[in-house]
Amino acid sequence: QSQPLFNFLAHPYGMAVKIDRDFELRTWRVETNRGPRSFQTMLDSHPRVLPDGTVLIKDLAGDLYQINDPQSLDRRSRHRLSIYID
Repeated sequence: QSQPLFNFLAHPYGMAVKIDRDFELRTWRVETNRGPRSFQTMLDSHPRVLPDGTVLIKDLAGDLYQINDPQSLDRRSRHRLSIYID
């Protein structure tokens, strides 16, 4: 498995995760360790939760996004993320 390219950051003053649906795609707008990012996943593709609680999301380009501590995200972001976790 590839190493994650991007780590989500907690954002105390705003939303760390915003997710929109459009046809067969889900568009994510997130804050990461490499700045703001936007990426897409298929609607039937869901974030994967690892045994330690880390969440991985793989986008259409094959890039990996990692959330080391989902509880560190703001309440809205945690809620939005929880909707898509199997």
